[in-house]
Amino acid sequence: MFLLSTRDLAGADRTAAEDYVFTGHSLAEVCEKNADAAKARGRFDHERMFRTLRTLFRTPQKDGDKWRPEGFSSDALAKNVILNL
Repeated sequence: MFLLSTRDLAGADRTAAEDYVFTGHSLAEVCEKNADAAKARGRFDHERMFRTLRTLFRTPQKDGDKWRPEGFSSDALAKNVILNL
């Protein structure tokens, strides 16, 4: 037995990508929505990637009348994870 194509096993997936979003209230929210979309399409590899990215972003917090910027939870960790992805 051998594989003719790994397209459905790893890498890009057009049908899953059609459900991905690129805007939201925060980068963490975008990652969470995309993880849910990937899970619904059975792309657990994409789900893991989005959930991993989600952990890098702080949830924006309201400070009085202003929102504090989102930023990374840890710049060193974020750099390492992003470079490895």
